Amino acid sequence: MSHAFAGVVLIETDGPMEVQHGGVAIGRASGAGSLSLGEMTPGPTILTIAREGKAPLQTTVTVPKEGTATLVLKGDTLTVDGATHSLDELPPPVLVLRAAEGQRFSVIIDGKLHGILEGEKAIENLDIGRHSIEFRTEDNLVIWARGHVELQPNDALALIVTEGHMVQTEGRSEAWQPQTKTPNRGQ
Repeated sequence: MSHAFAGVVLIETDGPMEVQHGGVAIGRASGAGSLSLGEMTPGPTILTIAREGKAPLQTTVTVPKEGTATLVLKGDTLTVDGATHSLDELPPPVLVLRAAEGQRFSVIIDGKLHGILEGEKAIENLDIGRHSIEFRTEDNLVIWARGHVELQPNDALALIVTEGHMVQTEGRSEAWQPQTKTPNRGQ
């Protein structure tokens, strides 16, 4: 009985990366070196190359029946069969804060006063990841809402704030997680 798998794909990389096939991670490199993917089906196959902070790149690789297909990932450039492809920067998230008509809130993001919200305000300088947000009265004495927003690349989220109501989310609803308990003041 002969095996249908025989090809090898070798990825030479100058830093951490991940390779996926069919949406499943099949290899990871934690740093510079060579990553060998053996026993692949000969013929054209689509691989996805991912680096942290970069948009994943899909590329077609012709896996040989015998021998090795070599990919080189250096910096933001992937070379496959002599053709180069660039890994693009991931688009930054955009968070829009929207106050109910006629209402104003003091906004605290990651423990720092971010200003007064009246109407709509786009927050474009937040990094990907988790951020704490509080919506307070203008004098900062009453907290109307507090929680965390988890920003992902290419997010376009809106948080709608109304006195006495839960914060509403437009976009990925799971991105906003309200804080349901008030921390102990003595801790």
